[in-house]
Parts: sequence; structure tokens; C-alpha cells
Amino acid sequence: MQPAQILVALVLYRCKLADAASWQSLGGLESPAHFFIWDNSPEGQEMPDTARIDYVHCPENLGVSAAYNAASRQARALGIPWLLLADQDTSFPEGALSNVPIHERYAIMAWPACDALGQISPFLFRWGRGWRVRDLPPGRCSLRKYRLINSGLLVTTKLFEEAGGYNEQLPLDFSDIEFLERAGKQASHFLLLSPATQHRLSGSAHQPPEQALIRFRHYATGALRFGTLTARKCQMASNVLIRAIVQSLRYGNVKFLRIALAAYTE
Repeated sequence: MQPAQILVALVLYRCKLADAASWQSLGGLESPAHFFIWDNSPEGQEMPDTARIDYVHCPENLGVSAAYNAASRQARALGIPWLLLADQDTSFPEGALSNVPIHERYAIMAWPACDALGQISPFLFRWGRGWRVRDLPPGRCSLRKYRLINSGLLVTTKLFEEAGGYNEQLPLDFSDIEFLERAGKQASHFLLLSPATQHRLSGSAHQPPEQALIRFRHYATGALRFGTLTARKCQMASNVLIRAIVQSLRYGNVKFLRIALAAYTE
């Protein structure tokens, strides 16, 4: 792919750009992309002095949805046709940006993502929950059947805009699912690339209690808002309660139930 054909929307939180796995694996300034860096950290940081990096410091931490929408506006202003969504914890395959195939019939492409337990994206979304699937071969996949996590999602700026962008009421959890449900009305299939990225999925591993509580608070808020936006209120409320009970038993801490109750009353 030619230079400046992809704008990488990279979201940081308490991480220096040079330390971000995505920045390193995409080649940094040696890559053929333009970078839009959105930094949700309390403190800002210095960026390399180059016109190929746009930097936005957002100390109020508005989440990923606001970041992606801002990146789309910048891609439009620069005339860049593709957006690659990325977070700091994703390691992309070597030469990823140089080897993207251009298919006019696909407006969405994605690398599969794996963590220590196997593939996490694409995944099935059933009963308000994500379900892992076995490895899928590269090629054409149904967007009506599968969902994709945000990081590693490559979408045309045109489709991103036509789908209405990301819903900023969902700053993190369920933002990808809700966006792709709308994008799926414009594009029925996506192209699954190869090889896979390596990704640290938040919440997939055991966390210290305080981190687990913070993570659950994000999940509960996102799940209930997603339920309201997509007419799944009862389903998502049940899922939040079930997860609160599971986490309370796992950690021996009733604060998870209190967080769920607080989320119900927001």
C-alpha cells in the first residue's frame, strides 16, 4: 500500500509512544502510514517532530470512541482512505502495513487477534456475550455472523462515516460490537487477513482485586448502555448480574455486586 493511504488511530493510556507494542510492531516512523495518536493519560508526552504524526492529549479520558471519531475526521481532512484502529497492547505481524491487499469489494478488513489462550477475534456474539471460535482461515467472512475487536480493524474512511462512526456513549466496552452492527448494514462481509496479531485482552486474565473492580465497573456501565442502545436491556442487565456474582465469588468481594447495583441506577 502506498504511503499515506492508511491513518493509524492509536490510543494510549499511561504508556509512552515508544513503549507501545502497536507502534513498535507497525514500524513507527519507518511505516508507510500516518499516525493519529490519542493520549488518554493524565499527563501528556512529547512526540517525534514530524508532520506524519498528529497528537491529541485527552486528560479527561473520553475513551476510544471519541478517539476513533476524531481520527476519522482527520483522515477525511488529509484525504486518507483507510483507518486502522489500534491500541497500545497489540503486536502486529511484521510488515503488516506494507502487505495490505486492496480489494475494492471490501470496505472492512481485519487481522485475527490472539491472546495466551487462543483466538479472541473474530468472535461470535450471542446472548449479549462474546464467544471464542476456532481459528478461521484467511479470506471472506460474514459480518452478520462474526464480530471483531477494535484493535486491528481496518475500515475505509467512507464506510466509517456512512455507518455514523463510533457511539461516544460507549467509550470502551461494547463500542466495537455496536459499531459493527451498524457497519454491517453497509458491508455484509469483511476480509480476514493473515497472520494474526498478538493482543492482551483486558479482563481475560486474573487481575489484582483493585484492577478487577475498575475493569468490572467499565464493563457494567458499557453493557447496560449497550443494552439500552440496542434493545437488549433485560439481556444485558442479566449478564451484568451474573458476572457480578461470579467475580464476587472469585475474589471474595461483594463490591462487584455494589458496582452492578450502582450501574443499574445510573
